[in-house]
Amino acid sequence: MSHLAGSRQTRHSALVVLVILGILLIMSSSVSAPSPTNAQENPTPTFSRALNPSPEDILAEAQRANDSAQRTNDSVNNLINALNFVFAFIQVLGIIGGILVVGLGYSGFRTISEYRGELESAREELQKMREDLTTETKSAASVLVGFDKRISEGLDTIRNQADKAIRALALLQLGEQQMEARNMKAALQTLLEAYHYDPSNRATNYFLGEIYIQNRDMAKGIEFLERTKNEQGTYYPQAEAALAYALRVQGDNQQDPTEKNSLYAQAEMHFIQALKNDPSMRDVNGESFFGALGGLYRRQGRLADAVRCYLQAEKVTPYNGYPINNLAMLFFIQGNLKDAHHYFQRSKQIAEHGLEATPSDYWLQFNIITALVALGQEQEALEHIEAVLDVLPSPGPLDSLMDGLLTLRTSPQPPPDMTRVIARIQQASQELRARGERTM
Repeated sequence: MSHLAGSRQTRHSALVVLVILGILLIMSSSVSAPSPTNAQENPTPTFSRALNPSPEDILAEAQRANDSAQRTNDSVNNLINALNFVFAFIQVLGIIGGILVVGLGYSGFRTISEYRGELESAREELQKMREDLTTETKSAASVLVGFDKRISEGLDTIRNQADKAIRALALLQLGEQQMEARNMKAALQTLLEAYHYDPSNRATNYFLGEIYIQNRDMAKGIEFLERTKNEQGTYYPQAEAALAYALRVQGDNQQDPTEKNSLYAQAEMHFIQALKNDPSMRDVNGESFFGALGGLYRRQGRLADAVRCYLQAEKVTPYNGYPINNLAMLFFIQGNLKDAHHYFQRSKQIAEHGLEATPSDYWLQFNIITALVALGQEQEALEHIEAVLDVLPSPGPLDSLMDGLLTLRTSPQPPPDMTRVIARIQQASQELRARGERTM
């Protein structure tokens, strides 16, 4: 009986323990997990919502965490009171309940720690975002400053280039006017200044090339004329014709027959190409380039081609003495004195009429001198030589005058008196060169 009673007592105690454990489990569940209503009212803050919180959100999140902690503590207190009551009956179960209380308390504090850790993590993420935003803002500001600087520098460069181009254009116009007035020395200085401001200007390079050619500095003239080509390698038309003339003069001064013929061939090619593009084209002196091509043919002994070119030049410039004077020369060396004297008279009249407008035009003086020599009027020719020496910018142009006179002397019926004229020109050329060397 005692054994059976002990067994029932044991079963009864076990039942009590099970009941109490069930109560503790229910209470533990109520402590460790908020009710659905509370879960809706106080949702657990998530990481995604904390990425971009407002100050109000942060305060509300802190308040919710505090309320949850308070509720957890209240549950713990209730559990402890319940366990104290159980201790009054069963000490062993009290020990077990104490262990459970400790576990439940730990569970509540773990939940608070998680809330605080998540909030701290959100704050750290927010701070990192702020730092990244600050860095990107500074970087963007730096890029904008650099971009603004480049724009400012670009505008300054454009303004500087535009200012230089305007100055170069004004100087170019002035230099061209000085060339028309036959003030070649002033024109050279003006155009060199224009070249300094805008070295790529094709017109400036052309005029400089022409001036150096007239001063008989063919190498320098060709150097500037070569700069008149465009991106496709095509020459400025007038410049190509001027280049042809410079090559022809270089050929004139070449002693090697092969090199002479090579230079003449290059000159002819450039002449033909330039005149093909513009048959009415003229040089800076207002002369047709057909006349310059005629001069090339005359030097090669192709007199028929030379006459054809000069006649074409006469059509382009009917009131210019250059083609007329050369036609007179060609007829003279062919022995056709009748046509020669006719054209020499015309050449002299045109030159005298031109000198009334431009007394400093030494080319017109050269035509008069040549005509006077051909017509046998040597003394008058000497007087004009003295007059022309006062307006010559350099001894170079005298070479052209000498070439014409030497051609007359080698004709079938040369002029009777021209020795003194040739001697005076040679002397004047030496004096001008010596004067130029002393001023350098």
